[in-house]
Amino acid sequence: MTPERWQQVEEIFQAAVDLAPAERERYVAQVCAADLGLRRDVETLLLQHDSASGLLEHPVYGSTELSAIESFVYDDEDPMIGRRLGAYRIEREVGRGGMGAVYEALRVDNEFTLRVAIKLVKRGMDTDFILRRFRKERQILAALDHPFIARLLDGGTTDDGLPYFVMEFIEGQPLYRYCDAHNLNIVERLKLFLGVCDAVHYAHQKQVIHRDIKPSNVLVTSEGVPKLLDFGIAKLLNPELAAEITHDPTATAMRLMTPEYASPEQVQGAPTTPSTDVYSLGVLLYELLTGHRPYRLINRAPHEIARVICEEEPLAPSIIITRAEDLLPHLAAAGDEVTTLKQLFSTRNASVESLRRDLSGDLDTIMMRALRKEPEWRYQTAEQLRDDIARYLEGVAVSDLPDLPRANRAVHTQPIQTENSLAVLPLKLLDTGAGSDSGSDYLGTGLADVLITRLSAVRRFAVRPTSSVLRYGAETDPLLAGRELGVAFVLDGRLRRAGDRIRVTIQLLSVRDGTAMWAEQFDEKFTDVLSLEDAISSRVAEAIVPHLSGDDRIRLAKRGTDDPQAHEAYLRGRYHWNTFTEEGFAKAVVCYHQAIAADPHYAVAYAGIAEYYNWLGIFGVLPHSDCSAAAHEAAATAVSIDPVLAEGHGALGQAILCRDFAWERAEQQLLRSIELNPNYADARVWYAFQLAMEGRFVESLREAAIARQLDPLAILSGLCLGFCTYQSRRYDEALAFCEQTLKGEPQNAMVLYCSSYPLSQVGRHQEAVARASRAVEMIGKASHTLGRLASAYAAAGDAARAELILAEMAEVAQHRYISPYHVALVHGALGRKGSALDLLETAFETKDAWIVWMAVEPELDSVRNDPRFVELLRKLNHRLANVPAKPGTLAHQEFTQSKSGVVSNADDQSRVTSPMSPAPDTLPSENEEARQLYAAGRYYATRRTAEGLKQAIPRLERAVELDPKFALAYAELADCYSLLNWYIEPAPAEAWPQARKAATNAVAADPDLAEAHAALGFVRLHFDRDWIDAEREFKKAIALKPTALVSHRWYSYNLSAMGRHDEALAEMQRACEISPQSAIVASGVANVLFLAGRFDEAIDACRKALELDPGGVAAHTVLRWAYERKGMHTEALAAFEQERVFAGDTPTTRAKRAHVLAATGNIEEASRILEELLARRPREGVTAFEISVIYCLLGDNDNAFTWLVQAEREHAVGFTFARVDPNLESLRSDPRFVELMNSSSKTVTPAAEQATPDNFPLTQSAVLE
Repeated sequence: MTPERWQQVEEIFQAAVDLAPAERERYVAQVCAADLGLRRDVETLLLQHDSASGLLEHPVYGSTELSAIESFVYDDEDPMIGRRLGAYRIEREVGRGGMGAVYEALRVDNEFTLRVAIKLVKRGMDTDFILRRFRKERQILAALDHPFIARLLDGGTTDDGLPYFVMEFIEGQPLYRYCDAHNLNIVERLKLFLGVCDAVHYAHQKQVIHRDIKPSNVLVTSEGVPKLLDFGIAKLLNPELAAEITHDPTATAMRLMTPEYASPEQVQGAPTTPSTDVYSLGVLLYELLTGHRPYRLINRAPHEIARVICEEEPLAPSIIITRAEDLLPHLAAAGDEVTTLKQLFSTRNASVESLRRDLSGDLDTIMMRALRKEPEWRYQTAEQLRDDIARYLEGVAVSDLPDLPRANRAVHTQPIQTENSLAVLPLKLLDTGAGSDSGSDYLGTGLADVLITRLSAVRRFAVRPTSSVLRYGAETDPLLAGRELGVAFVLDGRLRRAGDRIRVTIQLLSVRDGTAMWAEQFDEKFTDVLSLEDAISSRVAEAIVPHLSGDDRIRLAKRGTDDPQAHEAYLRGRYHWNTFTEEGFAKAVVCYHQAIAADPHYAVAYAGIAEYYNWLGIFGVLPHSDCSAAAHEAAATAVSIDPVLAEGHGALGQAILCRDFAWERAEQQLLRSIELNPNYADARVWYAFQLAMEGRFVESLREAAIARQLDPLAILSGLCLGFCTYQSRRYDEALAFCEQTLKGEPQNAMVLYCSSYPLSQVGRHQEAVARASRAVEMIGKASHTLGRLASAYAAAGDAARAELILAEMAEVAQHRYISPYHVALVHGALGRKGSALDLLETAFETKDAWIVWMAVEPELDSVRNDPRFVELLRKLNHRLANVPAKPGTLAHQEFTQSKSGVVSNADDQSRVTSPMSPAPDTLPSENEEARQLYAAGRYYATRRTAEGLKQAIPRLERAVELDPKFALAYAELADCYSLLNWYIEPAPAEAWPQARKAATNAVAADPDLAEAHAALGFVRLHFDRDWIDAEREFKKAIALKPTALVSHRWYSYNLSAMGRHDEALAEMQRACEISPQSAIVASGVANVLFLAGRFDEAIDACRKALELDPGGVAAHTVLRWAYERKGMHTEALAAFEQERVFAGDTPTTRAKRAHVLAATGNIEEASRILEELLARRPREGVTAFEISVIYCLLGDNDNAFTWLVQAEREHAVGFTFARVDPNLESLRSDPRFVELMNSSSKTVTPAAEQATPDNFPLTQSAVLE
């Protein structure tokens, strides 16, 4: 191609590239006219741009395939091969992009031998712009000298005027390919990534922003050294250096970036800063660890790229790893979903459980923080990102966020106005009748509320919630309302009801130009109001987003009910609810019950009832224990009817936290609600509150800010932002947020109440008292209002007034519930530590849910160091139970740790409490060092990995050495030794004896410790095979602590091993009642059903367990067994494939494969795998029991019995259940089997006298997990 021809192609390309796809096609066809060759060249260049950009897009590593663009720029063989440039001879091409190429070359001037890489512009591409860009990259590299950046060695100009430069030759692989080829685990990948951060930070120090960080621009050498490449579109911040080089036109630089790794400011054409590279590093890290893209780009049209990157939130890394969507291309091409996920986990040396554990918490926080849309909320430098990764690797808590954006910043005062945002104003009523209950005035708000809910289901535009639009009455200018709400469109309408008909006139207005995009009149029978909603919502959505996806259409068309009477009652309820008063709540719940009476399957009405009871507890109308139980029942019903109802999951999350103090299960429900509807502001609010309660202020303030953006004029979102900021000790900012909310609602009682808290803390006592007093007048004499007023007086030094209010609270308590928590705050403010602690204990005992705030409430700083306070936190299963208190400096403590509970103090001693395994409610030890060792050991133990157990045992051993009476540490130590038999293959010979010794010591140290008896019962069951003694210990543990989940589970398995299946099922059901959302317990239910021979029910139970945790290995295992027993061979094999994906490739998994093949009749393959297992057994520990089962399934009874005897000698996992295992059915008539069973157990009815149930026990680690 001649330079003139290339100039013509480039001019058309530059004009076409920014057009929408349809316009682009028309433009190219028109400009190229009859010149088909020109059109082909332009379209090829456009295709090259759409698939990849950059001067050096990717190394080819020996590939001889030419890029599409190269094929038309060069029609002949590359003339550069063999050519000499200065001292170097070009040998071969090693990389290329649309406009340049990189060659391997040798130094041939006989001075010395050196292999180098030479980069130069291709002939035909040497436009002024390309040459300027090339010289700029060369100048940038000349200023950089870092071990992780490809070094510039030389430069020059070819004989025909083309510039080139010489770099060190890097023989390596792109970042992702290297990590996957070497099966690097998460820690190893992070260590490698630290080098990339170092390189980027160094460039920033040299005033260079890379602007095109992506995996192909990071090579890793065979020694594992990362090298950053391609500064072709870098930005110079050094004014002296920049002055020497003409800047790229912004639009052109925009086109040259790689969209998948571009930041929001890049796609918007805004100024770039070092945090721009941080964002790209965040994308790189997200993909490196998860194998998934954070965003889904449906097409590469500029407006679609900008929309996705600027508006859509990526899923948390720990959530996305189980999804088969949005995988990186090399993984997506691996095959079917099962194969793909298996490859993802295996290349990271992980199972789904271990990968989820690794990513949850700090790594989630680090990546999501790097990917913040707002540059000021990201890490400001690559060094900050690097330091947080290093902290994670060292087991130290990650850093706090930079300062929260101030209240006067637009990020909080104005919602983000996106291209597709909508406000639905309450419909104006014409010619209505009298009262609200008899007339139709509920229709205007109710219909708007339902339309908002419907339209919010479409994720491609944002809809302002009802709470933000209620202030706009009949006389409101809709365009003014739209501007105040920061939306692009407003839906405005009027309705008239006459007899049995309803007439609605409605229009969709563009706020920008004031024009009507769509208007229509509907005249329907009132009984057809549901059809009316269908029509309006469909027309509005189509007007805003012309091409709705199939999923969007399904979500939009979804009705809560088809019963008009039920729907009318629900509309009335929403009308009353949105008054947000006690009276309105009471009327709303009556309407919700009426709706359910008309349609018992009306899920959203149940969610409304749950929301009612949740708020009733907050306002103190009834005791929290009553309210949370009722809320839980209603929310659980809503979710069971409609599993994808965001409102149901949100209400259930609140109820779980208030009823059970189950932090993790509550969080799971709230996250599910947000996942189902990212625009559901209320779920964001409640999640922000929970995160603040846990001291996770980084995440809390982020969620609160998102809620405020989604619902900018709502009181609740303003209260949330103010109160969470107050709890984080940022009093001035909290007050500023409250003042901001009061501007819109100057007499709102709840905002006045909330603002009184920070006013007291900043010393403005008179104002604090005045606002608290006004809140009492407006809301009434409730525990929270009276308590705040008394505390405000106490903080102001007026103890006498505070005492009077305390007396008044005692009087009010005679006829209305008064929360002991709020009374405790008053006593704390008065300096009465003992009384405050007594009342906090009362709050816990009475299940007063306000106590969930105690860990972070500033007014309780005076008692925070007291052991009773710490003990209450332990009873609450609170993650901060072991954080040492520092009154007055709580905001600076490490309250932003991972969800795993790890924190760090100055002495670098891990202090933990795990929400996965609640901390025991017993004061552990008087020895501080022993306590900390126990806490650290417990943290490692709850990881449930071989490495975690190995880390836990020495810490626990040291703890009991320091305090020989430390019963809790002995119990935990016993469990760790016991679990070695499940997590290490083969298990150490001393594991069981050491477990028995530790458990015995635990009981001796504290005979009343439930955990001690549970640990001893477990040893009695699996090691001593003394079923009766094991039962005695489990019963003792349950009597001491009826809510001890693990005791109920282990006792249930004990009963199953004894053949007492009905009792076993009843015991597991009790565990389920304690923790109804626990996937572990749900798997246990499935297992005991299976053991009872109730295979169909076991299959159903497995499916329910997998809904709670799709990656639960235990449920997949039991499901496979049930299918095997029913002869459902295809299903059994499919279940095994899923099981293998999540369990990883281990010797045990290979044994399971032999098991399922034997059970489904593939004898030859099963036998071959078994031979391999036996050959490797000295090195790889497949249990003797599993080998025995495989022989039985193969029909080889003699070998089966030989290995069963060996299993008994080794105390193999699974032998505990041998007498009820149907896979050993062929051995039951053998006298040797009866003798073995009778001799191997001490206290069970002889095997010959027992009925033989048709069942099979759980024999792998799923039993305990």
